[in-house]
Amino acid sequence: MKVSEKIERQKKVLTAKQAAQNAAAAEQQRLLDIPLEKHTPATVEALSADSYKRFVGLHGQQAIDDKLATFPRVQGARRIIGPDTHTPVRTADVLARQISPEQQALIDDAIRKTRREEIERGAEILNAQEQAKEDARVAKLFRAPYKGPFALILDEAAPMTQARYDEYAKMSRDDIRQQVQLVRMMSQNNYPAGHENPAGWDGQKLTDDEAMKITKFCAAQDPAIDFFDECNWYLAYLVLKMERVIRYVAKVVTVKLDDAELPRVPEPKTLTMQKNPHPKGSRDWEQYEREAHDFNRFLEIDDSIGEYIVEIQEASNMRVPADAEEYIYNELTRRRLPMTRSNVRRAFFAKWFREVPAGVFTQSEMDQWREEAKVRGNVG
Repeated sequence: MKVSEKIERQKKVLTAKQAAQNAAAAEQQRLLDIPLEKHTPATVEALSADSYKRFVGLHGQQAIDDKLATFPRVQGARRIIGPDTHTPVRTADVLARQISPEQQALIDDAIRKTRREEIERGAEILNAQEQAKEDARVAKLFRAPYKGPFALILDEAAPMTQARYDEYAKMSRDDIRQQVQLVRMMSQNNYPAGHENPAGWDGQKLTDDEAMKITKFCAAQDPAIDFFDECNWYLAYLVLKMERVIRYVAKVVTVKLDDAELPRVPEPKTLTMQKNPHPKGSRDWEQYEREAHDFNRFLEIDDSIGEYIVEIQEASNMRVPADAEEYIYNELTRRRLPMTRSNVRRAFFAKWFREVPAGVFTQSEMDQWREEAKVRGNVG
């Protein structure tokens, strides 16, 4: 195809497109020229988004609302202002369904259970991650020579020698097993030096699992530690105990998920702000909408944590900062923490503890928050 033919073809396409746009614009202008009292549902629905805005400017929102109220209501239809300004859209809307108290209670209960499951699942994931880290740390103790903070203890341990290896090579497996049992018993009777016939280290005899960990730990050193030496058993026991591998009871922090401590679904409040009286799209209308948004946000925050802030204020007789509610709400939202009484009091204490007099927060609360902070620091 020649260049001139391509140009002519492109001109035809542009001409046809321009004609279609002109026809659509003419149709929209024809719809706008129709008097308001003669409009039907079909003519209003045929208006584009831009034309509908002009339609509101010509006749006023109140007059249009009165006219639309006379139209048969179409179930499930809603006007949507989309990017395509020439797409016909419906203008009828659906009245909000009224939810009975029984249905609302079921919805609140479902939300409460869902959030409880999310918290429990998050705790399971965190626990699995930390357990994997701990398993890897313990496995490394039995796989490579120990170079941790308690390595000085092992400096007193007697290493394996070639003579010892030759001696063990001549022994049968039963002889070695019996020798290990004897050394295990004698080490607990004779070490640490200075006491006689103890009930066992820390008042308890070594279990088979603990004895196996001690022998594996001795074999992992470079050079290997002689586990037929009574003193070496006690030295290895001390290191493994301080590394929280033997005789260690993990401290479990239990979080009680009572319904009272779960995030509460805010109950709807009656707004006192009137309907926006200004023409839609004007600066006054936009300013009024911003004020209404701020007002609704204040109600949402106050309904979530307001009573907890009032409790602190009444107990302390102090003037709570005006931005306290919004600060705590934003802080808990940022950290993805539920809006519970305990979390609100902890956030308030962390921010304004210097201004709060003694007695507002109990000692048990402050001890618990301090312990949780330590746990988060160790996890991090």
